[in-house]
Amino acid sequence: MNRRRQGKFQDFLSRNRSISQRIFDEGVHHHDASLQQLKRFPTDLFGPGGEEHDPKIWEEYTHWTETLASSQRMDFQARWRFEDWQRRWLQRLRSARWRKAPPRGQGHESPHHQVPGSMEKDLLFNTLGLGPSASNEEIKAAYRELASRFHPDREGGDTAKMQELNAAYEGLRQLRGF
Repeated sequence: MNRRRQGKFQDFLSRNRSISQRIFDEGVHHHDASLQQLKRFPTDLFGPGGEEHDPKIWEEYTHWTETLASSQRMDFQARWRFEDWQRRWLQRLRSARWRKAPPRGQGHESPHHQVPGSMEKDLLFNTLGLGPSASNEEIKAAYRELASRFHPDREGGDTAKMQELNAAYEGLRQLRGF
């Protein structure tokens, strides 16, 4: 083999060695990342006797635990299968949380986020100095004018009055849908 060809061959080998080393490094990275994600798996929820126990998800969890414990790197196809399994159990976890969440209008919402009754509507309009026939633009203008007058950062501002204005404006916004 002549010197020129031998140099090209050596360059080819060194490039391929670096490619194989990069693939090996990515496999180690995939393995480490998968181990970290596996630690976040809620075994108490999905395990036997758990509220959301699914034999298939649990079987795959034990498979991945054994696979990652017995190896030091992970190829791309295995990583894709792992990510697919992870997506499925995260979706299952999200749906479980949605099922447990209290219905809207109950729970931790504050009272001024609920649609007020007819007697309270008049109070909301009166707080802004308007009547029930006021347009959305008039409501916005009145709120801005009163908010600039009673803002706590201004001289003569009143925090309690500002909170009352905010609650009234939010109630009217929700009531009118603007």
